[in-house]
Amino acid sequence: MATTFRTHLTGPAKWAEKTPTAPAFKVPQWSEAGEFGGWKPVSYAQYWGDIEKYARYVYDEFTRQGLKERDTVGIWTSGANYVDIVHIWAVARAGFVPLLISIRIQHLGALDLLLKGGEAKGLLYNTAVAKPELDVVSIPAVDIKTLDAAVGEKPLPEVWFPSNEDEIVMKYHSSGSSSGIPKVIPMTARWVDFLLDKLVDALGSDPNKQENTSANGSAVHLAGAMTIIASHYQGQCIVICKEISSSHEELKALIEDHGLTRIVLFSTFLAKFIIQARSDPELLKLLKSLNRIIHGGVPLDEKYAKEARDQGIKLRDIFGSTEIGVAMISGDEGPNEAYLRPIAGTKYKFVPVNDASTESQNGASAPKLLEVIITAESGDCPHPSYRNKETGDFHTGDLVEEVAPGYYLSRGRNDDWMKMQNAALCDTQSIEGNALEVAGKDLIGAAVCIGLKRPSPVLVVEPLADGDVPSTLTQDVFERIKPFHERMYAHERIDDAKYIIVAPKGSLPKTPKGNVQRKPVEKTFEKQLDELFGQTNP
Repeated sequence: MATTFRTHLTGPAKWAEKTPTAPAFKVPQWSEAGEFGGWKPVSYAQYWGDIEKYARYVYDEFTRQGLKERDTVGIWTSGANYVDIVHIWAVARAGFVPLLISIRIQHLGALDLLLKGGEAKGLLYNTAVAKPELDVVSIPAVDIKTLDAAVGEKPLPEVWFPSNEDEIVMKYHSSGSSSGIPKVIPMTARWVDFLLDKLVDALGSDPNKQENTSANGSAVHLAGAMTIIASHYQGQCIVICKEISSSHEELKALIEDHGLTRIVLFSTFLAKFIIQARSDPELLKLLKSLNRIIHGGVPLDEKYAKEARDQGIKLRDIFGSTEIGVAMISGDEGPNEAYLRPIAGTKYKFVPVNDASTESQNGASAPKLLEVIITAESGDCPHPSYRNKETGDFHTGDLVEEVAPGYYLSRGRNDDWMKMQNAALCDTQSIEGNALEVAGKDLIGAAVCIGLKRPSPVLVVEPLADGDVPSTLTQDVFERIKPFHERMYAHERIDDAKYIIVAPKGSLPKTPKGNVQRKPVEKTFEKQLDELFGQTNP
């Protein structure tokens, strides 16, 4: 018998047979009047039955319109509720390759580009959240059914599991945070199979009992899907929260009444809980009772992370991306619990990007920055189209600093570090973050650090308020950031208000995530920088 690879269908199919009555989900219930009615458990048998029911619907609709098994079907919906999740898994159960498209993609031209880039032959969408003007999409488009819709006993192929490591199981797309244009990322059988092993290490489940884990946002985004895939591969239960950012009251109900043992959330939401727990002993007790709080998206500010650890809250930071899934985690017991380590079984290289010995001040060396490179031998090396053509490795662009043997501290991305005139690297992310922290509430609405190959960084800001810009804005911002910059290395320091430029409100180009794009801003202000430094940038 040929070897087959595991997929995201492996867990639900297995546990529907092995523990059919165990809950796979706890789903929030709402009355027709919009009143919340608590959480209802959905067993593995019911979940798998729902997947197969809607797989019949999907298979029938698309095959009648000419699609074949292993054709790609785009899925354009919120992905945050049970019905959407069932349909996402149903597309795979029907034998198609799901291409998950964020509902944040609202421009129909962008939708069409993603469908063409992903070679989609059909589109499954939800009229409740998707725009109805689908005439621009020149492929069969089918609406998502409600849970109680009649489907009938339509034919359904056998469950497909890949036998070749290069076969495509699913496709996601990037956020477009680097280029501004989302790119389709195919996931191979080898990649998905290894992801299951990585997720077991990442979640750290208790093998002696069924864990109840909160859903992490939308399943059309890989971070949200991984939480579901990991939990169901291990026979655990996913609790779908009423909102992405749970309230104190909801968290209390889920822990005390529904056995929530682990939450997965974005670091920004976790920071709010930690701040609130300072004056709320009950919330602090709830957070401490959880087996694990898993966070990611962006690094949690170290002051909040330390505060939580000191209070006995068990944290785990997840480091990864859509291209590689989860790659590194923190939370090991012992002195290195705050630092990241590679997931067991991965094969990464950590390659220096700067010469720390040449970047020193007052006898102190700058951190030695290392780029995380996923080798071709590692099971999570992404699709060949994303690899280095010469080595076959994948260059993540993510930078870390080794703080103990085998343990690392995230230091942003390579495009967060700007090479200065003296070839030293400038931490632009820290400069921008500080400016927004100290001046973002009343003075500025956006900030970006530029000055590639210049003697000093320059901060470009947008005013927060509408109307005329106060003549004192640059000086006011400078006074706020001055204490931070006094501690910076000389090549990273803004030591005069003349190195702060005010751009018109709303004029700075941004990515779909809302981050200001540094390179276009650098180009826009190139002449002004030349005049400021009395030079022509090489």
